[in-house]
Amino acid sequence: MGAVLSTLRLEQGVVLIQGPPGTGKTTVAAAIGFGFVHQCRNSKNSNSKVLACAFSNVGADNLAESLLKLGLKVIRVGKASATSEHLWEHTLDAAVANDPEAQKAQVEASLATVNLKPKRRSDTHLDRINREVATLAVKASIHASRVAATKALRECDVIVSTSIGAADSRLLASCGIYADEEEDDRRLKKNEINSKLGNSKRGAETPLRRLAPDNEPPISLPYVIVDEACQSVEPANLVPITATDSCRAVVLLGDPCQLPPTVKGSIGISPLATSLMARLAIELPHPVVFSAPSLPKSERDESFLNIRPTHQAVSHIKYKNRNNHQEPQKSYRKKFSGSLLLSVQYRMHPSIAAFSSAVFYDGLLSTPFFLAAYRPFPKALCSRLPLQNKSGFNNVNFCHYWWRE
Repeated sequence: MGAVLSTLRLEQGVVLIQGPPGTGKTTVAAAIGFGFVHQCRNSKNSNSKVLACAFSNVGADNLAESLLKLGLKVIRVGKASATSEHLWEHTLDAAVANDPEAQKAQVEASLATVNLKPKRRSDTHLDRINREVATLAVKASIHASRVAATKALRECDVIVSTSIGAADSRLLASCGIYADEEEDDRRLKKNEINSKLGNSKRGAETPLRRLAPDNEPPISLPYVIVDEACQSVEPANLVPITATDSCRAVVLLGDPCQLPPTVKGSIGISPLATSLMARLAIELPHPVVFSAPSLPKSERDESFLNIRPTHQAVSHIKYKNRNNHQEPQKSYRKKFSGSLLLSVQYRMHPSIAAFSSAVFYDGLLSTPFFLAAYRPFPKALCSRLPLQNKSGFNNVNFCHYWWRE
């Protein structure tokens, strides 16, 4: 809750949220997206939308599902073949396919190109005319698809895509950015003429700003959320931040202690092996955290965190690093001081989470005590961990307690 409150009070800048396994990064991202949507609705610009991205298509689908559960209207941008089937009705391709004008333009383009002959040296005048007609029909079809896509994006609350998918040409066109120079120049000249003649108040205020394909003011994306940020290379994370040139606030969610970016290199370590979030978490100062209700210490299960085998594992890793002449590892809070930590996990049994908490997170990762009741400790491990901790906890008694017959 503290991470969500701290993020929603951000008007501009960057927030880093580090989430160990099972701490609910996607759920937190959806809650932040819900708050950003509320801020967009209360803003003066009615064309402001929230852009939510993830490194993989699976992550983007999970993010879209979490946002849909909150009652938000989501448009999933990306290849239809890489999107889950049950999300098809929420995709941008489905919106374009269901638009009557776009369908009509696609049919006309298909009919105009079906009878085209291969280009020859001795083209007849009729062949050249047919080729020009087909070219115009294809351009009209592309324009109709962009108009339909822009209409769908205006009606949604959140736009979801992969990090690279944020550079989709239809999304950029709705933001007034065109890949083809001819369309770009035409709309720029039209906007300049309107501003000089005084036909458009918005054009007079911003004469160089391009219009969207539907001749309306472009969509802006002031709030950007990037999930799985630590698994993506830095250029991929920069795509959703810089693609539309309207971003004000960025939220990066990930965990530098988990999988790093996958980079293939021949010699040495590539600079791309360090993600944008990991680099910022090291460089930025510790953010201001607003107070929020947290899990009371009496409800946290720290039994396995304090037993002797866990301490022995940490000591063994430190001893191994010294023998390999490695520098002493900094504490978690000193190393990643610029990020907020989601410190409560709900996925693993406390006995499994204890190792990660002790080795990577300085014991800050905790588990709710009620979770152990639903996931009993295995009998086979009772004889392996019979030692008492400092508070007198005994694993044998613990096992007998949960495995009563």
